[in-house]
Amino acid sequence: MIYGNPPFASIPGGPLPRMNVIADPAHEIQYPDQALPRASVGADGQAIDVSAMAVPVPLTAIDTMRRCLAYRKEHRLTIPELLRHPFLRPEHRDLPAIPPDATTITKSQMALLVNFVLRSNRLPVMSEQDRTAEDLFAQLVDQNSD
Repeated sequence: MIYGNPPFASIPGGPLPRMNVIADPAHEIQYPDQALPRASVGADGQAIDVSAMAVPVPLTAIDTMRRCLAYRKEHRLTIPELLRHPFLRPEHRDLPAIPPDATTITKSQMALLVNFVLRSNRLPVMSEQDRTAEDLFAQLVDQNSD
Protein backbone atom coordinates (compact mmCIF):
# COMPACT_ATOMS: atom_id res chain seq x y z
CA MET A 1 0.00 0.00 0.00
CA ILE A 2 2.83 2.35 -0.87
CA TYR A 3 0.41 4.75 -2.55
CA GLY A 4 -2.26 4.50 0.16
CA ASN A 5 -4.69 2.51 -1.99
CA PRO A 6 -4.82 -1.02 -3.36
CA PRO A 7 -4.01 -1.50 -7.06
CA PHE A 8 -6.81 -0.40 -9.41
CA ALA A 9 -8.63 1.51 -6.64
CA SER A 10 -8.75 4.57 -8.90
CA ILE A 11 -10.97 2.73 -11.41
CA PRO A 12 -14.52 3.96 -10.68
CA GLY A 13 -17.67 1.87 -10.75
CA GLY A 14 -16.94 -1.00 -8.41
CA PRO A 15 -15.50 -4.47 -8.97
CA LEU A 16 -16.73 -5.21 -12.52
CA PRO A 17 -15.01 -2.25 -14.23
CA ARG A 18 -11.85 -3.03 -12.23
CA MET A 19 -11.92 -6.66 -13.35
CA ASN A 20 -12.33 -5.48 -16.96
CA VAL A 21 -9.29 -3.21 -16.63
CA ILE A 22 -7.24 -5.99 -15.03
CA ALA A 23 -8.15 -8.28 -17.94
CA ASP A 24 -7.21 -5.62 -20.54
CA PRO A 25 -3.64 -6.21 -21.81
CA ALA A 26 -3.57 -2.66 -23.23
CA HIS A 27 -4.14 -1.03 -19.81
CA GLU A 28 -0.99 0.60 -18.48
CA ILE A 29 -0.64 0.82 -14.72
CA GLN A 30 0.88 4.07 -13.49
CA TYR A 31 3.66 3.88 -10.90
CA PRO A 32 4.29 7.44 -9.64
CA ASP A 33 7.73 8.11 -8.20
CA GLN A 34 6.15 9.91 -5.24
CA ALA A 35 3.42 8.90 -2.80
CA LEU A 36 1.03 11.49 -1.41
CA PRO A 37 -1.20 11.18 1.64
CA ARG A 38 -4.92 11.49 1.12
CA ALA A 39 -6.38 14.98 1.12
CA SER A 40 -6.81 16.21 4.64
CA VAL A 41 -8.36 19.07 6.58
CA GLY A 42 -6.53 20.94 9.33
CA ALA A 43 -7.89 21.85 12.76
CA ASP A 44 -9.04 25.16 11.29
CA GLY A 45 -11.20 23.35 8.72
CA GLN A 46 -8.98 24.45 5.83
CA ALA A 47 -7.73 21.91 3.29
CA ILE A 48 -4.09 20.97 3.80
CA ASP A 49 -1.82 21.06 0.75
CA VAL A 50 -0.63 17.45 0.69
CA SER A 51 1.82 18.08 -2.16
CA ALA A 52 4.32 19.27 0.46
CA MET A 53 4.05 15.85 2.14
CA ALA A 54 5.16 13.86 -0.93
CA VAL A 55 7.38 10.90 -0.10
CA PRO A 56 9.69 9.42 -2.76
CA VAL A 57 8.89 5.83 -3.75
CA PRO A 58 12.05 3.72 -4.04
CA LEU A 59 12.81 2.54 -7.59
CA THR A 60 13.15 -0.99 -6.25
CA ALA A 61 9.57 -0.78 -4.93
CA ILE A 62 8.30 0.40 -8.32
CA ASP A 63 10.19 -2.40 -10.06
CA THR A 64 8.71 -4.95 -7.64
CA MET A 65 5.15 -3.71 -8.21
CA ARG A 66 5.63 -3.54 -11.98
CA ARG A 67 6.98 -7.10 -12.11
CA CYS A 68 4.30 -8.50 -9.77
CA LEU A 69 1.46 -6.86 -11.71
CA ALA A 70 2.74 -7.68 -15.21
CA TYR A 71 -0.12 -8.76 -17.45
CA ARG A 72 1.68 -11.79 -18.92
CA LYS A 73 2.42 -14.38 -16.27
CA GLU A 74 5.77 -15.23 -17.83
CA HIS A 75 6.89 -11.66 -17.13
CA ARG A 76 5.83 -11.76 -13.47
CA LEU A 77 8.22 -12.54 -10.67
CA THR A 78 8.01 -16.02 -9.23
CA ILE A 79 7.82 -16.27 -5.46
CA PRO A 80 11.51 -17.27 -5.14
CA GLU A 81 12.49 -14.35 -7.43
CA LEU A 82 10.35 -11.98 -5.40
CA LEU A 83 11.94 -13.15 -2.16
CA ARG A 84 15.39 -12.40 -3.65
CA HIS A 85 14.36 -9.01 -5.06
CA PRO A 86 16.44 -6.06 -3.78
CA PHE A 87 13.30 -4.31 -2.47
CA LEU A 88 12.71 -7.17 -0.03
CA ARG A 89 16.43 -7.66 0.65
CA PRO A 90 17.94 -4.18 0.84
CA GLU A 91 21.65 -3.82 1.31
CA HIS A 92 22.67 -3.07 4.85
CA ARG A 93 24.79 0.04 5.03
CA ASP A 94 26.74 1.23 8.00
CA LEU A 95 24.37 3.89 9.24
CA PRO A 96 24.85 5.79 12.46
CA ALA A 97 22.98 4.23 15.33
CA ILE A 98 19.95 6.12 16.53
CA PRO A 99 19.20 5.86 20.23
CA PRO A 100 16.09 3.79 21.05
CA ASP A 101 14.25 6.86 22.34
CA ALA A 102 14.97 8.94 19.21
CA THR A 103 13.80 9.05 15.61
CA THR A 104 14.80 10.51 12.29
CA ILE A 105 12.92 13.39 10.71
CA THR A 106 13.40 15.41 7.52
CA LYS A 107 13.37 19.19 7.26
CA SER A 108 10.03 19.10 5.47
CA GLN A 109 8.56 16.79 8.14
CA MET A 110 9.78 19.20 10.82
CA ALA A 111 8.05 22.08 9.01
CA LEU A 112 4.85 20.03 8.79
CA LEU A 113 5.07 19.23 12.50
CA VAL A 114 5.61 22.87 13.46
CA ASN A 115 2.69 23.98 11.28
CA PHE A 116 0.51 21.22 12.74
CA VAL A 117 1.24 22.43 16.28
CA LEU A 118 0.55 26.02 15.25
CA ARG A 119 -2.75 25.10 13.56
CA SER A 120 -3.79 22.96 16.53
CA ASN A 121 -3.34 25.97 18.77
CA ARG A 122 -5.16 28.26 16.32
CA LEU A 123 -1.99 30.23 15.60
CA PRO A 124 -0.86 31.43 12.17
CA VAL A 125 1.31 28.96 10.27
CA MET A 126 4.92 29.71 9.40
CA SER A 127 5.64 31.99 6.47
CA GLU A 128 8.10 31.02 3.74
CA GLN A 129 10.75 33.16 5.46
CA ASP A 130 10.22 31.65 8.92
CA ARG A 131 13.26 29.62 9.96
CA THR A 132 11.74 28.02 13.08
CA ALA A 133 11.55 24.54 11.54
CA GLU A 134 15.07 24.81 10.09
CA ASP A 135 16.44 25.94 13.46
CA LEU A 136 14.69 23.06 15.27
CA PHE A 137 15.99 20.63 12.64
CA ALA A 138 19.55 21.94 13.08
CA GLN A 139 19.23 21.52 16.86
CA LEU A 140 18.11 17.91 16.39
CA VAL A 141 21.01 17.21 14.04
CA ASP A 142 23.45 18.66 16.58
CA GLN A 143 21.87 16.70 19.43
CA ASN A 144 21.99 13.41 17.50
CA SER A 145 25.60 13.93 16.41
CA ASP A 146 26.87 13.68 19.99
